[in-house]
Amino acid sequence: MAYNIFGGDYTTAVDRPKLEYSYRFASEQNNSNLASTPMSDTVGGGLDLRDIGISAPPMQDQLQALKAKIFQGASKVELGFMGKGKGSMQGGNITPEMFGAWERQDIRELAEINKIQLSTHATPNAGSMAGLVEGGFSEQARESALHEIERAIDFAADTTKGGAVVVHTGEYPRPIQPYYGKTKEEKDRGEASFTAYEEEKTKAQFYLVDDRTGQMISQTRKNLPVMLPEWKTRKRADGTEEFVMDENNEYREAEVDSKGIYKTVERDWSYFTKLAEDEYKQTGKKVTPEFMQYKESQQAQLMQMKGWARLQGADVPELSKDILKIDEALKYYQQLSKDLPESERWRLRESIPKYHFIPPDVVDPVNYLTRLKQQTEFRMAGLREQAKSYEQQAAEVEKRIKSTVPIQDYAEKRTAETVARAAIFAMQKTEQMKQWDQNKGKDITPLYIALENVFPEQFGGHPAELKEIIVKSREEMQKRLKNEFNYSDDDAKKRAEDHIKITFDTGHANTWRKYFESDPRKSAMDNEKEFKKWYMDQVESLAKDNMIAHIHLTDNFGWEDEHTTPGQGTTPIKEFIERMKKAGVKDIIVEPGHQDYKAMMGAWREFGSSIYGLSGGTVDRWRFPEAEFSYFGRNNPPYFLYGESAPDPEQWVLWSQTRLE
Repeated sequence: MAYNIFGGDYTTAVDRPKLEYSYRFASEQNNSNLASTPMSDTVGGGLDLRDIGISAPPMQDQLQALKAKIFQGASKVELGFMGKGKGSMQGGNITPEMFGAWERQDIRELAEINKIQLSTHATPNAGSMAGLVEGGFSEQARESALHEIERAIDFAADTTKGGAVVVHTGEYPRPIQPYYGKTKEEKDRGEASFTAYEEEKTKAQFYLVDDRTGQMISQTRKNLPVMLPEWKTRKRADGTEEFVMDENNEYREAEVDSKGIYKTVERDWSYFTKLAEDEYKQTGKKVTPEFMQYKESQQAQLMQMKGWARLQGADVPELSKDILKIDEALKYYQQLSKDLPESERWRLRESIPKYHFIPPDVVDPVNYLTRLKQQTEFRMAGLREQAKSYEQQAAEVEKRIKSTVPIQDYAEKRTAETVARAAIFAMQKTEQMKQWDQNKGKDITPLYIALENVFPEQFGGHPAELKEIIVKSREEMQKRLKNEFNYSDDDAKKRAEDHIKITFDTGHANTWRKYFESDPRKSAMDNEKEFKKWYMDQVESLAKDNMIAHIHLTDNFGWEDEHTTPGQGTTPIKEFIERMKKAGVKDIIVEPGHQDYKAMMGAWREFGSSIYGLSGGTVDRWRFPEAEFSYFGRNNPPYFLYGESAPDPEQWVLWSQTRLE
């Protein structure tokens, strides 16, 4: 929308005079119970049209999309991409590298001339920053994700004056109820509880990862008991129990029955939970019940492997002695045979009783003993190889136990490393931008990685998880800056805070609503209040630490991320924006769905922003129902028709057969 001021300089959509937004108008079209009431002058004060921008469709040419958004009246535009690797303009797989130096210059100059603030969105298809692929984690996939982020940073450096480079989180799958479900007592205290499905508490899936390879090696469930040996235990001095180990302190000893058979017992989830608690008490290392379940199963396998190794190796010493005896007898008979003439060889049989392991009916003891020695050596070698194989398997089990970690321990470390590397690249690009001739005399702000909360089913979707990623990523960046670039502690900390921040997506956070456990004893309104309280508590936690710097303003009804027009769904947008204003965050981007520019206009209306136009030679203050639902601010019909709405020129002719046009 253009800001038209009669009597002064004529302004168009690409000219932005400094208007004083002194008038706030609320929409009068709020007859529906679903529609929210626009913010009052007090709440909306300080928030105007220039604070709320719009994202360009990421599957279109971003230069053309930017032009369209300028004509729509946006003051802020977020350019984004959907493609990964080599893109395709025809297929909608847009990538940053499709835009060469000239097009990047056009974008930069078009934004500057029209006073547009640009931000950038890296492709959501970059993949997990931890490198998650099917079956586990891949370092190659992690590096590929980093490259996609760096491509967006490189594009942002050429086209913007700094600011957000939005990156989706969504690092690995994790259940909801085991992490965010609450007990009845906690619910009674008003704590919000979430669960993905009715039986998730007992059927949730947990994953473990081999730290050496990144492969997911175990998937456990709470409701599946495990049959394990009944290990021998004894009391420690502090009253807790410990496992009894063998004489070499190599592996556990198991209870046996009267027949010498190992006893087994069925263990449920509570057993592994207790083991995890005991591990923490004894070592100070936090481990999860799923890890202890896996470890116990592997301990049983380890005992089996070592048992077989011992069994197979038990006969080797005796066989070794037998070979010595056979060898002694063989030498005796070989010498005896050598000393006797051919006619006296039959006498060899008479001396056979000297060695009782030689059958009396053996005709030729030399041949018999030669074969017996070979057979005994072969058997001994086979038993040794089998014992060695079981020992190797046992050693591999031991290594696997030591290298197995919960998926969160593996993934979060690598996510932090990827974010830190991307942020250092953004820092270096920012310094380059300040040196370029095109930016001389301009205010260049830091390019920063703006991590965005995604969906509840993935780690990074919960605001607390997003905060955890930010903290760990900043710590990793600080460490790298100090160790690799010799930054001081204070400088490294500031750089990390400047270049790693949050994009908070209001709609993504609202999709937690579908997993919210309503209290049937309370009214729908009271349950709604509890969800909104949880929502705003999460926002408050991020805001008080000054982590939120960029906002994606979207709405929905709590089911899916449908990008409903802001204010037309159930997201507590007004409360959120009010808190963001207190935090000084005004970098707001509306992400439209099918409604395109109407989403941005809906946001303008939601916050009571006024719109201006010409009517009868005076500056009128139009209300949004008049502007949004008319012909681009005009109540008059258009003077021409085109496209499918135009009549067929061959049929619409005058009596003189002159075409109507």
